[in-house]
Amino acid sequence: MKKILIMEDDADTLDIIGITLEENGYEVRQSRKKLSLGRIIELLPNLILLDDRDHGDMCLALKRNSLTKHIPIILLSTNPDIEHIATTCKADGFVSKPFDINRLEGKVKEMLR
Repeated sequence: MKKILIMEDDADTLDIIGITLEENGYEVRQSRKKLSLGRIIELLPNLILLDDRDHGDMCLALKRNSLTKHIPIILLSTNPDIEHIATTCKADGFVSKPFDINRLEGKVKEMLR
């Protein structure tokens, strides 16, 4: 079973994404706060969904670390400049908020192939 880590500060968004992905057969770990790099390494998810708010540095740290650089990261953001942010922090993809949950599901499936 593929494991997905979601770091999202909005509780409602976190719940919607988590429930949807669990219903699709994924093991989901959720956090409303930024986890440490060490904790993420312990969890070793197959994919990370990351709210870009103050997490660009986290994304870059994950991509620079030899133990986590292979993990696909999808940024979630309301920022109109999300494409630039995703490129700068080396994210594998992004989804603009508000988002269609079906589009997010498709992006997740695409990244986990």
